[in-house]
Amino acid sequence: MAGISKSQIGELQRRNIATTADLALMPLPVRWKPDRGSMQSYEKVREQARVQMRGRAEGKVVYEALAVDPGFGLTRLPGPRREIFSLISKPIRSLARAVSNSCLAMPSRIQATS
Repeated sequence: MAGISKSQIGELQRRNIATTADLALMPLPVRWKPDRGSMQSYEKVREQARVQMRGRAEGKVVYEALAVDPGFGLTRLPGPRREIFSLISKPIRSLARAVSNSCLAMPSRIQATS
């Protein structure tokens, strides 16, 4: 099952949840306190199992978009700004110039050595 750890597998097996199908049917919220990890992590893998089982039943790849959580994940990246692209392009331009100049300085014929 995608995204599940060995410790979570062990915990679930101790609670008689042995298959992805069993996990997909596990009631939410989790009614037991895990020995290791948080209840939220078990709820996440349960939801992953549910989506995977739905995909198997429908015979296609199924996904669900997560809600955007401001301040986490990709939302922490800066928005597109001209300064970022300017900083990136300057080293590339100077590298291209250096390569171009070194190619001009190379001899036109390379002599084979024996």
